[in-house]
Amino acid sequence: MQTRGVNWCITLDGEIHQFTATCLPISAATGAIWAENGHSSARYSYPIVRTCLYLMIQPADPAFSSLAQTPVAAHPEVVAAFDFDGTISTCDSLQVFLRNNLGRPKFGWAIFRALPWLTACALHLTDRHTAKEHLLRASLGGRRAEQVERWAADFVAGELPGLLRPEMLARLAWHQAQGHRTVLVSASPSLYLRPWAQKMGFQALLCTELEVVDGFYTGRLASRNCWGPEKVRRLEAWWQQDVPAKLYAYGDSRGDAEMLARADVAWYRGVEQSRAA
Repeated sequence: MQTRGVNWCITLDGEIHQFTATCLPISAATGAIWAENGHSSARYSYPIVRTCLYLMIQPADPAFSSLAQTPVAAHPEVVAAFDFDGTISTCDSLQVFLRNNLGRPKFGWAIFRALPWLTACALHLTDRHTAKEHLLRASLGGRRAEQVERWAADFVAGELPGLLRPEMLARLAWHQAQGHRTVLVSASPSLYLRPWAQKMGFQALLCTELEVVDGFYTGRLASRNCWGPEKVRRLEAWWQQDVPAKLYAYGDSRGDAEMLARADVAWYRGVEQSRAA
């Protein structure tokens, strides 16, 4: 049973956020409760106290993404970089993807198995990369690639559109109408973000690839976590010498802070931030 209007959840990164979330109960064993507000344009209306289980499977390397292989045209004038979870989407898309495809009992069991590492990450005793790999191994490790990719295609066609913020899609459309280069810079997996980003007309996707060996997902990450300063590193590696004359950046969390600081125009939680003179 989904819970609407609850404003507390257990998360991994220990931050205090305010945003409109679309999430679900996970497991009584973990004590995790996720808020469900549905598809709403009212942004960040509930405080969410992040403590230990934030289901973010979000590393990546541009070398692994077909979209990331597309170089920026010579001397681009404007680039618009968008975070995905909490910025374009209303919540952590990965936890919805896993819960819907694994089912709640298996999803809860995967969280329980990864709980020691998730907790250690929240206490800064291990890094995000390690914690996320344990969750991935518990949830997707050993599954056939064709099955998981079929899940991803169904997710993009079915549930994902209902998780998107219309106001952020409007910002994306505005940038594209102006002829700006648009890039999705996310810690979420390319498993489902690649087909969605291609559909939406992004020039590049800078996010995670999950390791596949002999047709099976291993649960390991193919690169470092695309979070915080890593987002700026990925952007700079993408545009190389063709530094944009103007950079717009859109984010919602501590993991976007460096990208927002790098931008000429920063939008945080749907609001343009003023710059000191």
